[in-house]
Amino acid sequence: MIYTSNLPTVEIPDSSLTDFVLNGGAARPDRSAFVDGATARATTYAEFAEQVRSLAGGFVSWGLEPGDVVALMAPNSPEYGVVFHAVAFAGGIVTTINPTYTPGEVAHQLADADAKLVVTTASLAEAMREMLSGSGVEEVLLIDDGPNERSIYDLEGLPLATQVPVSPDDVVALPYSSGTTGLSKGSCSRTGTSSRT
Repeated sequence: MIYTSNLPTVEIPDSSLTDFVLNGGAARPDRSAFVDGATARATTYAEFAEQVRSLAGGFVSWGLEPGDVVALMAPNSPEYGVVFHAVAFAGGIVTTINPTYTPGEVAHQLADADAKLVVTTASLAEAMREMLSGSGVEEVLLIDDGPNERSIYDLEGLPLATQVPVSPDDVVALPYSSGTTGLSKGSCSRTGTSSRT
């Protein structure tokens, strides 16, 4: 049996995921996009857009190319959203890694997703270095500050004014299953809002 909603059909715009998010936030620049639960630190939509564009430019200057995979392993924070959308805005693919994964699970995902870059926290960086064997990861960057790796804020580049060209069929997110029936498996989400899965 097919159930049909009484509400009108939702019109899905033909835009990239990050353009959709940034355009929605542009109508409310002074409102909070994120509030850090631990510190109550708020990030407005205007600040979020500026941070995404700036970090996206940094990723491009780093050498990130369309279709390159960036692994993001960190707890929830406003910076998590900034990194995700900056990678997407730069044309990259984000594979999110659960911080509670075992070293073997992380190493498997890094290699399987063909990650070129890892973004994590200082508290997870030492363990991450031990999981890089067999992967194509070129650098580990930190959301916060640590003694051995660069911070995402150290990336230099001109802020991107526009989305690096992508098609609605390009992958934007590569999440992995929990691996309850064996090794975790990736499944993709497309960049265009019209083809999100």
